Amino acid sequence: SYYVQNGGIAKFDKDLHFKKHYLFKENDKSNSNQLWNLFQDKDGIIWSPNQGGSILKLNPVTDELIVFKDSLIRGNINQIQRDEDSNIWMGHWSKGLIKIESATNKITSYKKYNRSDFNPWRRATCFLFDGDSIWVGTAVNGLQLFDKKTETFIESFMLDEKNNQSISSNNITGIVAYNKDTLLLGTQGGINIFDKNKKIFTAITSKEGLPNNLVQAIALDDNKNLWAAFY
Repeated sequence: SYYVQNGGIAKFDKDLHFKKHYLFKENDKSNSNQLWNLFQDKDGIIWSPNQGGSILKLNPVTDELIVFKDSLIRGNINQIQRDEDSNIWMGHWSKGLIKIESATNKITSYKKYNRSDFNPWRRATCFLFDGDSIWVGTAVNGLQLFDKKTETFIESFMLDEKNNQSISSNNITGIVAYNKDTLLLGTQGGINIFDKNKKIFTAITSKEGLPNNLVQAIALDDNKNLWAAFY
């Protein structure tokens, strides 16, 4: 997917040879083809949230491309994933964490974060499934823990400048699980190692050799090496 006005979706073969370019035909300037990311649902349909606040849906078998609009999810979407029950979850630009139930297609937005004194922004930048919980990274409001059973945010982790074992930034850009007890977080204050049991953070920053502290994305490979992209 491409983040330019007429970027659309590009298809490549297994050898990375370009095959086809998909653009939604429109008469207005709603930025439907200016895309944020890609997600494939259980039926094989490719979803691509766009700058216009809707979602392009591509059937890769028939090449049919449609635009999906719903006021409950209107706006920009940072991440989409499907859980083990086939519910679809979204990290939304302004509506927090969103769930689309598999059986009913009911849409629910969860944006009441754990503390009442938070910044009013409800931007969920990334999230990670963890059993009955979801770790949610936010812009401004730190790391949030969401309980799927109670459907509430039950815990929060914010920067405390007086505590060197707190998270190093309230702006989270990526979350990966290193093992069952440890999370790795990309933030705008470097990379954080989070001990889930002790609930303490260890920061790796430019002081330890990072190019800078503005981490854009992180990924863990099969050998447990951590890869990071920087602004």
